[in-house]
Amino acid sequence: MKKLFLLGLFITLFAACKKDHTPTPPAPANKIAGRWDIAYITTILRDSLGVTIPGGVLVYPATAGMYYQFNDDNTWTEAGNPTGIISSGNYLLKSDKQLIFSNPHITTQTYDCHISDLSVNRFVFSLKEATKLTPTTSGTAEYIIELKR
Repeated sequence: MKKLFLLGLFITLFAACKKDHTPTPPAPANKIAGRWDIAYITTILRDSLGVTIPGGVLVYPATAGMYYQFNDDNTWTEAGNPTGIISSGNYLLKSDKQLIFSNPHITTQTYDCHISDLSVNRFVFSLKEATKLTPTTSGTAEYIIELKR
């Protein structure tokens, strides 16, 4: 009887010690964290019908020292843009295709950006916003920012 009791106790303890072998998936890494040098900034100006205006594609090659810094705490800094202004704010990487920017120092508006390329050494995103082409004509401006490591 004592052997039967010990065998039952051993089976119960063994069953209670069963481990869940399903590993917890790792948290996704922040793919954009770190410093990215600006390669090009392209501006495309379109009329109210979405047609690119003549002379409306402007490509600005970067100069040394132009970069974006994306930090792990979801803050960003831009240094050396074409006008020499240094900007900063917050960002949210929603997916490999969507990035949300805010710059609370300038506006309460957020910018919903489309990511067209995100790899180890290349990061390209764009955003569109309404703009005035002339004092009486409205349109859109699309900004395409190409970054490299």
